[in-house]
Amino acid sequence: MSVLDRIARWFGYDKRAATTTDRAGWFVDWAGGGGTSVSGIAVNNDKALTLAVAYACIRNIAEDIATLPLHVYTRDGTARVVQSEHPVTRLLAVSPNPDMTAMSFRTALTGHVLGWGNAYAEIQRNIAGEPVALWPIKPDRVRPFRDSASKAVMYEVSLDDGKRIQLNSRAVLHLAGLGFDGVVGYNVIRYARESIGLGLATEQFGNRFFGNGLHPGVIIKYPHALGEKQRINMRRSLKENHQGLQNAYDGLILEEGGDVVKLAIAPEEAQFLETRKFSVSEICRWFRMPPHKVADLEKASYSNIEEENIWYVINTLTPWMVRWEQEIARKLLADPAEYVRHNADGLLRGNIKSRYEAYAIGRNWGWLSVNEVREKEDMNPVPDGDGRLMPLNMTPLGRQQSESAAGAAHSNDDLLHKMVADCARRIYGADMAELERHAKYAASSPVKWAEWLSAHYERQRAFIVQTLAPLNLGHEVASAITSHRMRLLVESHDAAAVVVSLRILGPAAIEDEIWRHLR
Repeated sequence: MSVLDRIARWFGYDKRAATTTDRAGWFVDWAGGGGTSVSGIAVNNDKALTLAVAYACIRNIAEDIATLPLHVYTRDGTARVVQSEHPVTRLLAVSPNPDMTAMSFRTALTGHVLGWGNAYAEIQRNIAGEPVALWPIKPDRVRPFRDSASKAVMYEVSLDDGKRIQLNSRAVLHLAGLGFDGVVGYNVIRYARESIGLGLATEQFGNRFFGNGLHPGVIIKYPHALGEKQRINMRRSLKENHQGLQNAYDGLILEEGGDVVKLAIAPEEAQFLETRKFSVSEICRWFRMPPHKVADLEKASYSNIEEENIWYVINTLTPWMVRWEQEIARKLLADPAEYVRHNADGLLRGNIKSRYEAYAIGRNWGWLSVNEVREKEDMNPVPDGDGRLMPLNMTPLGRQQSESAAGAAHSNDDLLHKMVADCARRIYGADMAELERHAKYAASSPVKWAEWLSAHYERQRAFIVQTLAPLNLGHEVASAITSHRMRLLVESHDAAAVVVSLRILGPAAIEDEIWRHLR
């Protein structure tokens, strides 16, 4: 065993037992929880939170996950029943332990896994083995390892008094992020330290730039050499009377023939704001966070903000919700018929007009009752509100329809045509609004145009899936529509002309594609 290995073991860091991210740079990580970036800024999990965009990403995702209703359900045939009195429901929805609310507990653990890549909570059980409390443990105090004899995953926890204890897998609720061994997640802050270091360095540069005030923006020229005492007095006078924001633009009094010569702003200073904007986008990529969620509204618009929010729920929050649900089911629920689910309906709700139109379709087609609609709107049920409507033209397959039923079928066919036409118009309108706004950039920057198209049609796919849900159509038709339109725009040498052609053609092509999948 090498000297470094002995030191690592003495500090409680077993390199042989470490997994994934802990193999390299262990001493720096043990001492500070991170490392020094190329920019010269030391970055660790605590330091990263001083960067506004990193703090906002972690806080927004953690708090959004923690505010979602999380219930225990039991499968009863094809139905599911909410277990509101289940002890695990109390731990997850009310209080996991005497010192914390469910909101603070779930926020803390989600914040841990977002930063450290792992979150841990000790599971306290009663004599019957049922979970009665959950106690969060800070990730930097936990070392997961695989027991050499049993091959089972174990957790070594450092206590406040310096002692270390070992807990088995059943005693620890472990949320792990992306990790290639399937046990321990990568420390996101460690991997993102160059991006975070750049953001912190830019912030420090700006603070010093504006705080000092006397950056080399001017020089003072004299016709003769100054004595030592004169130079000292001049420097002291400038610092006392002109350094700092509070003294900015104050008049400068020069003696003995002094003259001010203004210097041009250095290029790196002129790019300061652009660098800060890039840093926001870069950190958002690490957390899969849409920029508008951290108050960067430069590319947000009224027409795309709803789709961006849906994208955020589907692509950012859903993976974390699934991690929570699967680990809870694995460690806290004993009955295979029991499971937990987050309810993200509130975050996926569109505007009131879209919601009411969707409710009307569900109500008219018989798969929503009045009380089910009222429940989704957080309203109390009404008497006789559980009944469902049934379209008159719907009959079992093979049963001969009467003349009146045939008439009803014709009426219903008209309704279906109107639904398809309305969906096509909505999809077409959302697509064209964005294309016409951005097509002017296609000729000047083909690469950025292609990147924007890819991102735009990724959002458009999610919007199409939501729009066509009442028709029981989803990803297949969405991919067909977006792939065809994107191919036309990418392969054309004149994207603006293609956009004009699409405007002239109208929603007919989209409507045809919908009918092709319906038939």
